[in-house]
Amino acid sequence: MQRFTELRRLREQPVVEAEESSSEDDAPTFSYASLLETYGEEQVRDITGFTNQEFQEIVSLIAPMMIVRGRGRRGMDVEDSLALFLAWATSGMTYKEIARHFMIPIASVKTTISKFIERGKDPLVKTFIPQTLEDAATDAVFHHFPDAIGAVDATVIPICRPCCPDDQKKIYCGKHKIHCVKFQCLVNAEGQAIHISQVVEGKIHDKKLFDSSSLQRFVTEQMNVGGQNMVVRKPILCDRAYTGIQVVYPEAIIMKKKPPGAELTDDENRFNHHLSSDRMIVENYFGRLKVLFGVIKETFRCEIRLLESLIPMLVALTNYYLQKHPLRR
Repeated sequence: MQRFTELRRLREQPVVEAEESSSEDDAPTFSYASLLETYGEEQVRDITGFTNQEFQEIVSLIAPMMIVRGRGRRGMDVEDSLALFLAWATSGMTYKEIARHFMIPIASVKTTISKFIERGKDPLVKTFIPQTLEDAATDAVFHHFPDAIGAVDATVIPICRPCCPDDQKKIYCGKHKIHCVKFQCLVNAEGQAIHISQVVEGKIHDKKLFDSSSLQRFVTEQMNVGGQNMVVRKPILCDRAYTGIQVVYPEAIIMKKKPPGAELTDDENRFNHHLSSDRMIVENYFGRLKVLFGVIKETFRCEIRLLESLIPMLVALTNYYLQKHPLRR
């Protein structure tokens, strides 16, 4: 899927910063309407990742929840802020490159994107990511494990190498041989992320990430059976990296590991094949997430703490995109 190809070519050219204007009236302006007028709907879809109809629907859903408090200049409205944010997130380009192409000051780009991340996170997450197990209910089921609520896995985001040696050790992932951070997603049979974890250092193992996340609490529900309250948890599909979580989550379905000096039986191999087939949905989800948003596919060059708010926003937008363009037909 091609995204923001025209802007990517500009990386080969020397960066020229937009001039800062001394007058507010003379300052370069950016708007979603001007994008449509300049490029047309087809190219704007490549720039933002969404059709005009989808873009307007997102704006209509989150705008009422994005309350601006305090005095001072309000900056861009929700529509224009979302467009600039998506241009940056989709292309994975630097603030300088975005500023140069749209001919607006770099300070305006930084401020607009930072404020949108700050104000837009909660509206996007509340709108497009289930907040309770009841909200996550769907008619879709996994082919081989119909009782499972979802498939869980973690993915990494490459980051720049930290200067501090201690930070380098925390961030370095021996498995992938890169400095990175990671987060975990639970994806249901419909292809929607229904739970995401916090962002952690790349050296953290998947099992430890599972233990520290709120996933167990999310998938646990209280049921009254025969006058008694019972705790019910649905199975989740895991790969071998989650071996050991059965101690705290017996309902977890994990791939069989080959015993030392022996081979798996035909039934165990068949079980692994079925589990891998159903778990593929979470791998496909991560793939679509990173195709849509180049800012986390390539090395992330902004402050790491920004990812705590950015990741839930991108997952929320991916959920919305997959409602319109499902992973499974």
